[in-house]
Amino acid sequence: MLARSRRPVAPGRPGPRRAQRLRAFVVATLLAGCSDARPPSAPTQTGAPTRVVSLVCAATDVVAALGELDRVVAVEEDCPCPGTDGKVAIRNDDHVGKATAFGAEAVLALRPDLVIAKADLRPALEGRGVRVLWTSSRLGYTEVAGLTTEVGAALGVPERAAALLARMEADAQALRARTAGLPRTRVYYETTGLGRTVGAASVLHAMLELAGGHNVAGGLDRPNVDLNAEAILAADPEVIVLGPFADPVEDVKARPGWARIAAVRSGRIHRIAADDRAVTLATPRCVEGAARLLLPWLHPELSAGGSGGR
Repeated sequence: MLARSRRPVAPGRPGPRRAQRLRAFVVATLLAGCSDARPPSAPTQTGAPTRVVSLVCAATDVVAALGELDRVVAVEEDCPCPGTDGKVAIRNDDHVGKATAFGAEAVLALRPDLVIAKADLRPALEGRGVRVLWTSSRLGYTEVAGLTTEVGAALGVPERAAALLARMEADAQALRARTAGLPRTRVYYETTGLGRTVGAASVLHAMLELAGGHNVAGGLDRPNVDLNAEAILAADPEVIVLGPFADPVEDVKARPGWARIAAVRSGRIHRIAADDRAVTLATPRCVEGAARLLLPWLHPELSAGGSGGR
């Protein structure tokens, strides 16, 4: 059984040790590719689990926030959650790009007493004799409370989950109060390449709005959106926020016509570091990330420390 270095890899891009990990503990079990839109459902068995396999990055982050990460034996391969360096990495197939076989046998070999998985994996894991907490296939900001409550109940710490959500809501209210009455900063967020951004159904959209921004793709009620260059130029964003796997800043600035964009002219182009990816996940930490990262970038006048690093 191999543990991996937790350096994140871009969705859909093969990591250098993937083949080694798969040879070590993956027996190919191909998914049928179907999706189940049913809402999260609690495990049917009882008892506090001690060997958890979490195949949902947001759920892993919730477990960590609840102080229960020591129960987790394996996580989804691209999990950005701090503290998971020594965990076994399991490849899920829900990434953008070419589908990759998911090995249910790799999960079962770890003898978990709880698996947390998105509903997409029902064909591979349902009926295999393992207790599963199913989550929605799509997790946005409105699903944070439900996910946190479900995970807290499954781990036997519901009071701690309720307290975590209360702190999140208090932080969100404080952030709203700080930006109330301020002009909304036009912002373009890029995920992995030109025009690849987020719509109103994404966590990042909610965080941009919470931090006093106006997402230029927010009029589209989808989590993932493709904008053409003309639409971005017309929106003239005042701030550009790049995801961890977006193009380099210098490449973005050099795109044809982009020298006219307000964010490029003022140098307000910022990147979310790989270690800070929780701000894009459906986890209570997304609000903390919005206050710490996005607010200084969108409204530097509120921060004594300036506009933050790029």
